[in-house]
Amino acid sequence: LSAAEFLVARSNLISTFCDPSNSFACLCHEHQAVFDAIERGDGPAAHRAMSSHLSLIETRLSFDREPPEQFDLERLLREV
Repeated sequence: LSAAEFLVARSNLISTFCDPSNSFACLCHEHQAVFDAIERGDGPAAHRAMSSHLSLIETRLSFDREPPEQFDLERLLREV
Protein backbone atom coordinates (compact mmCIF):
# COMPACT_ATOMS: atom_id res chain seq x y z
CA LEU A 1 0.00 0.00 0.00
CA SER A 2 1.11 3.54 -0.65
CA ALA A 3 1.23 5.98 2.23
CA ALA A 4 -1.95 7.66 0.94
CA GLU A 5 -3.81 4.34 0.67
CA PHE A 6 -2.67 3.40 4.16
CA LEU A 7 -3.87 6.73 5.56
CA VAL A 8 -7.24 6.49 3.79
CA ALA A 9 -7.78 2.94 5.05
CA ARG A 10 -7.00 3.95 8.63
CA SER A 11 -9.08 7.11 8.40
CA ASN A 12 -12.06 5.17 7.10
CA LEU A 13 -11.75 2.65 9.90
CA ILE A 14 -11.65 5.37 12.55
CA SER A 15 -14.52 7.30 10.99
CA THR A 16 -16.68 4.19 10.73
CA PHE A 17 -16.29 3.48 14.41
CA CYS A 18 -16.12 7.01 15.84
CA ASP A 19 -18.77 8.84 13.84
CA PRO A 20 -21.97 7.48 15.39
CA SER A 21 -24.24 9.31 12.96
CA ASN A 22 -22.08 8.38 9.95
CA SER A 23 -22.52 12.05 9.08
CA PHE A 24 -19.46 12.26 6.88
CA ALA A 25 -19.90 9.11 4.85
CA CYS A 26 -19.60 11.37 1.85
CA LEU A 27 -19.56 15.11 2.13
CA CYS A 28 -18.71 15.56 -1.49
CA HIS A 29 -18.76 19.36 -1.40
CA GLU A 30 -15.82 19.31 1.02
CA HIS A 31 -13.84 17.00 -1.25
CA GLN A 32 -14.85 18.97 -4.32
CA ALA A 33 -13.46 22.20 -2.86
CA VAL A 34 -10.08 20.50 -2.38
CA PHE A 35 -10.08 18.99 -5.88
CA ASP A 36 -11.15 22.25 -7.52
CA ALA A 37 -8.34 24.17 -5.85
CA ILE A 38 -5.80 21.54 -6.89
CA GLU A 39 -7.07 21.62 -10.48
CA ARG A 40 -6.66 25.41 -10.54
CA GLY A 41 -3.14 25.03 -9.19
CA ASP A 42 -4.13 27.13 -6.17
CA GLY A 43 -2.05 25.61 -3.38
CA PRO A 44 -3.15 28.04 -0.65
CA ALA A 45 -6.84 27.44 -1.45
CA ALA A 46 -6.28 23.66 -1.51
CA HIS A 47 -4.57 23.92 1.87
CA ARG A 48 -7.44 25.96 3.32
CA ALA A 49 -10.07 23.59 1.90
CA MET A 50 -8.27 20.51 3.22
CA SER A 51 -7.71 22.09 6.64
CA SER A 52 -11.38 23.01 6.82
CA HIS A 53 -12.38 19.49 5.78
CA LEU A 54 -10.17 17.86 8.42
CA SER A 55 -11.40 20.24 11.12
CA LEU A 56 -15.01 19.42 10.28
CA ILE A 57 -14.25 15.69 10.44
CA GLU A 58 -12.63 16.14 13.82
CA THR A 59 -15.74 17.87 15.20
CA ARG A 60 -17.94 14.98 14.06
CA LEU A 61 -15.92 12.23 15.72
CA SER A 62 -16.84 10.86 19.12
CA PHE A 63 -14.33 8.82 21.06
CA ASP A 64 -16.73 8.20 23.95
CA ARG A 65 -18.27 5.04 22.54
CA GLU A 66 -17.26 1.66 23.85
CA PRO A 67 -16.18 -0.78 21.15
CA PRO A 68 -18.45 -3.76 20.54
CA GLU A 69 -17.29 -6.97 22.20
CA GLN A 70 -16.35 -8.47 18.84
CA PHE A 71 -14.44 -5.38 17.69
CA ASP A 72 -10.79 -6.43 17.57
CA LEU A 73 -8.96 -3.32 16.38
CA GLU A 74 -5.53 -4.95 16.63
CA ARG A 75 -6.61 -7.78 14.31
CA LEU A 76 -8.26 -5.36 11.87
CA LEU A 77 -5.18 -3.18 11.64
CA ARG A 78 -2.83 -6.13 11.29
CA GLU A 79 -4.77 -7.56 8.32
CA VAL A 80 -4.79 -4.46 6.14
